[in-house]
Amino acid sequence: MKKIFFSLILIPLLTNCTPQESGELHFDDSAARSVATAYLNYDITPYVADRSYVESVFDQVFGTSGNADGVEYSIYRNSVFGGGCDRYAASDTGGSSYEFVRQQCYGGLGVVLPANSNPMRYSYTAKICENLVNGTNTFNFAMKKVLNVSSLPSTLPAPSDTTIVGAYQLFFQVDPPTADVISALFELTQGASSTKESWRRILTAVCVSPEWQVF
Repeated sequence: MKKIFFSLILIPLLTNCTPQESGELHFDDSAARSVATAYLNYDITPYVADRSYVESVFDQVFGTSGNADGVEYSIYRNSVFGGGCDRYAASDTGGSSYEFVRQQCYGGLGVVLPANSNPMRYSYTAKICENLVNGTNTFNFAMKKVLNVSSLPSTLPAPSDTTIVGAYQLFFQVDPPTADVISALFELTQGASSTKESWRRILTAVCVSPEWQVF
């Protein structure tokens, strides 16, 4: 591939290398610039996770397996999140029944369905994040993970650097937050009526952030 690329650049250079009367060689670099521009002038689109990954993150964070809180309908069956399907994987047993129900191609899903970054998918993400953070069971499930406890105390502890990192890494599982991010999340808790409200604000902010869906 490198040989082909350099050949494409060298060919116009050689054709524009012409001897002058003085016997010296003069190069016209306009052709080289046009070739280089052709290779550099392209769009860069971030690679985003598909519907299966996004749904699995919500399940891990909030305990939403199956249809709980509409996650399956809003994410897994939603074509805006991308992720193709296999029309034969569901194994139709006849009478509109399937051996593997979740593998069927729901409305809008196709065999080839790239996952793209678009405003619609993030509006769905924001809506479901708000529903899950404000749901009692799903909020408690997430907070047990944040605090690393099997049961929550009657009053949640105030956010600290360590616990904010824990909340952040529920979604950003590889990269820890920077000091600026931690400070910004702390700022969200200002004026909160309770520590529970502080945590709802933090979890919502991290959950709705589109970056955790980008690789």
